[in-house]
Amino acid sequence: MSRELLSDYKDRLMERHGYDEGFAQDLAVMADSIIDYYGPAYKDTVEEAILSTKYIISKRLKNSIIYERPDSIIKRELTDCITDKKEPINGPIGASAPSISFNGTDFHIDSIERVVALPHYFDSNNPDSMAGITRETLGIIDEYLRGYEIDGENLIIRRGLSEQIEKLSVSLDGKVDREPIDNFGMSLEEGILKYDTLSIIRESYDPTYDSSQETASRLIAGFISDGLELRDVLREGRITKNIELLREALASRFGTDLDELSRRMDYLSNLEKSKLNNLYDACRAKQLDETIDRYFEKSVAPAFLSPQADLEAEIPSGFRPSGM
Repeated sequence: MSRELLSDYKDRLMERHGYDEGFAQDLAVMADSIIDYYGPAYKDTVEEAILSTKYIISKRLKNSIIYERPDSIIKRELTDCITDKKEPINGPIGASAPSISFNGTDFHIDSIERVVALPHYFDSNNPDSMAGITRETLGIIDEYLRGYEIDGENLIIRRGLSEQIEKLSVSLDGKVDREPIDNFGMSLEEGILKYDTLSIIRESYDPTYDSSQETASRLIAGFISDGLELRDVLREGRITKNIELLREALASRFGTDLDELSRRMDYLSNLEKSKLNNLYDACRAKQLDETIDRYFEKSVAPAFLSPQADLEAEIPSGFRPSGM
């Protein structure tokens, strides 16, 4: 993006949300970095997604020396937001929420609000800060097009390759209620977000940057994107929600079914979360390490090692992480 166009976009951000010039410049530079990485075909989508989002940096609570947590900002700004996060979140967090009405016959999406909440210590000169805001922004971009659709009494939420279904109902006072009933593909999508974030920060901010979040999902996402040279197909599917080309590429070249791979990666992610919850139990942590390695080798890695790979191995018996 030329200096003139960058300045124009910065001005649009300031006019839309009232940001100070320095923060608007940070957002404009971030948008430019994402466009460089995604390619010019996605320029409008990236810019409009960021313009549609309110970015808020945490401030001190009134009459207090304590700063408001980013997850509290989300709850305050998006009253209709549903999240499965149970623990307090002190780092950056992005979320969106649709306003849904019922006319007596059908449900309708009237509008969508988007917010990225940042901790008070956000610093655009710090690669970790830029990684956090970039990751949450990529998540917003991934759900910007066709992110929310209604099918009868179900709300379908698509964020990249992930899909969540919520049941819609109307309470006695006329309020539309939402109840999560299913989710799918979260691990693969999170892995891609982390991999793309790492790539963008290295390309645009700090070539030596690394992240401690080296989960199996991020490694797999990087292999699919660059190792298998499916970056363009992967990106198109995630942003447009048209994943047929990705399905065909995985099936024809590796005999891999995208849905089955996503299911197994979701399970692997739950194993990793269980490990984090048991770090202080050395015996349990070791058992989980062995289970993760065995499951990865037998049920995930074979998908990319040979054509027509077998994805029919069973989930290890006798082990079920919490929530499964």
